[in-house]
Amino acid sequence: MKPGIKYPLSKKNLFFDCCIAKLIWQYVSKFLDLNLGIDFESVARFWLGNKKHLVTNAVSAAVLWSFWKFRNELCFQGRVWMGMKEVLYKIAKTLERWVPVMQQEAGDAIKKVVRALEQEASRHSTDVGQPGGFVIKVGSIGCSAYGLQRCNFESE
Repeated sequence: MKPGIKYPLSKKNLFFDCCIAKLIWQYVSKFLDLNLGIDFESVARFWLGNKKHLVTNAVSAAVLWSFWKFRNELCFQGRVWMGMKEVLYKIAKTLERWVPVMQQEAGDAIKKVVRALEQEASRHSTDVGQPGGFVIKVGSIGCSAYGLQRCNFESE
């Protein structure tokens, strides 16, 4: 981040409106066979029945946590965005670390989601100029290549 440049990023934009978030939620919704990630309510509606929706809640928590951690790496640790692959693997690795504390059935279901995330990640390139690979730069996000709303990382 450059000193003196403001980076407006609301929680709604980070978790749901950003083009990257929209794509990730589309993948997760497909893997879980649910419509998830449109807004906080679409995720939180499953929290009340935590035992019944343990896998859904674990996956959505991993997505939200990974978005937050990745955002911090971009904003505060100087990480450069190189593609969807990084975020998909981050979510998969987070879920993988949580499997040992899950009951057998839930752990097995989460392992399937991990494999699906890794498979989706393998389709994305981290090389700029390759399909699925692009660098986020201030003022030029690259989300239009996916036909989605631009992320709100640009300067004001």
